[in-house]
Amino acid sequence: MNTTLRKPERMKLFFERLKQAPRPTSRQDAINLIKRTLDEIEDQHSGLPRSNYDGRMHFWPISTDFGWMNIQSDPCYWDDSVVKRHRTYIFNNGRIVIFSIVDGIEGMPVLELS
Repeated sequence: MNTTLRKPERMKLFFERLKQAPRPTSRQDAINLIKRTLDEIEDQHSGLPRSNYDGRMHFWPISTDFGWMNIQSDPCYWDDSVVKRHRTYIFNNGRIVIFSIVDGIEGMPVLELS
C-alpha cells in the first residue's frame, strides 16, 4: 500500500531518488530520469491520477511552449510552472542542477548531478 505524502515531502523524496540514480550521460537521459522519477513518486505518493494538473507535480517537455529557456543552448533551463520555487538546468552531457528560487532570485543549489 502506498502512503500519501504532501507535496513538500514528495519533492524531498524526488531529490533523494535523483541523488541515488545512475548519472545520466546526455540531455535526453537527464530528461528521462527526471520524468520517470517524478512520475514514480507522484504515482506512489500523491494519491492523484496523472491527469490531475493541479495537485500533482509534472515535468514538462523541453519546449518554449512550456516555459523552457535557451533550449538550443547548453544548458537549457526551466522554472517550475506554478510557484517558481525551483529552476532546473539540464546540460548536454546529462548534468542536472536544480536551484531554489527566492523572491524571483536564483538561490542555492538543492541538487547537482554531474
